[in-house]
Amino acid sequence: MTRTKLLVLPLAVVLAGCASGDRGPYSHLDRPRLAVEGLGARNCHYVAAPEAPASLDELARPGTRGSIMLWGRDSSASDTVEVSVRYGYDGRLSWTRAISSNVHGSRVAELERVLSSSVGEYGPADWGVRIRVVGGTVEAVLPSVVCDARRGPRVGDVMPGIVTRADQMEMAQAAGRDLQLAVGLDEQGRVLGVRLVHTSGSRLLDQYGMDLARAHSYEPKLHDGIGVPTTLDVRFRVPRRRF
Repeated sequence: MTRTKLLVLPLAVVLAGCASGDRGPYSHLDRPRLAVEGLGARNCHYVAAPEAPASLDELARPGTRGSIMLWGRDSSASDTVEVSVRYGYDGRLSWTRAISSNVHGSRVAELERVLSSSVGEYGPADWGVRIRVVGGTVEAVLPSVVCDARRGPRVGDVMPGIVTRADQMEMAQAAGRDLQLAVGLDEQGRVLGVRLVHTSGSRLLDQYGMDLARAHSYEPKLHDGIGVPTTLDVRFRVPRRRF
């Protein structure tokens, strides 16, 4: 009797949708990694569209600028707070959160509330700006920095369920085929679910690819250093080889 060999597939993994080095309309600004400290190792870029407003007046709701001036009346010239403003995938305002500050936490929280009620309730989808307030005055409005989600090391062993000769033949016939998955991630990079986008035509390979995707760790998408739920496209290709 011939002993059935256990098959381990050296699947090639490609992450789709990663940003390139092109910074588009914001090429005149500093490198994104300098905008938010600690993100230099990530694949970061400025938000894709549209360009950041030149001033708060272009972003604020009518009649609300005075509330920011009122907040800053007791500020010293060196007080600096930088606040991230994000609009979600549906275009609704998601947050106004301080990403850097040298003032007391309660004052920061107050500015976050002021800006939350001052900026527009809706904006472009998956978009945002950073508002830099110095000495109680809005010094600059800059585009937000986005860092793409990415796959980390594999944290679990995954083996395809090769049981019968027919299973071996099915996997062998899948050589050279592509399998595309959508991996849903939460704001901490934890896997929420894996969805089959493009089948390889092999039930075994599809299941193996989904199990393999779940077995990896992930780093979440970051918006100005803050985690954002997202969907990561993952593609597998089975190399042509003898099984």
